[in-house]
Formats: sequence, C-alpha cells, structure tokens
Amino acid sequence: MWPEIDLDAALWTVPAAKMKAARDHEVPLSERAVTILRATQQQSTSDLVFEGGRDGRPISDTAMTKALRAAGAGDATLHGLRSSFRDWAGDRPITRAM
Repeated sequence: MWPEIDLDAALWTVPAAKMKAARDHEVPLSERAVTILRATQQQSTSDLVFEGGRDGRPISDTAMTKALRAAGAGDATLHGLRSSFRDWAGDRPITRAM
C-alpha cells in the first residue's frame, strides 16, 4: 500500500497489524527500488503498489504462482523463495539493512 512507503526516506514500513510479531517492520529501499516505485506510483490509480488489473484488487497468489511457473521456477513458491533467501543471507556477512 502506498501509505506504507516513504520514497523520500527510502523506507517501507509494514504496519504491526500485518506482522506476525505484531510490531511495525521497517524495510530500507535501495536507490533502484525507489526509482522503480516512483515510476510505478506515477501510473497508480489506487493505494495498491502493484494492482492486479481487475477492480483495483491486489495481485492474487494464484497470479504470482502462475508468473513463477512461466518464469521456469518449477514448484517454487513466493514464501519458499523469501525463506530460502533469508537462510542464505543469514549465512553470509550481509548487513540486515541490505
């Protein structure tokens, strides 16, 4: 949601209500991410950052899974990719703000 994103501060704040830990989660945004989001925001017609294309709804899990399959990702899931990256990054000397 656009209200969660502060492009000037390069920060995405996920509200506590959406987090399992029930506290706000701040995600620093890279310069490239901010550039992409600024371009996306100029075309946005709702509070959704990535609209699903129908009735102002978010992109569905089914659509995302279909995109993964089309990209040749086999049986990968979005949650699995996130979890795998977190494990991989946790084993390396990478700053958490990455």
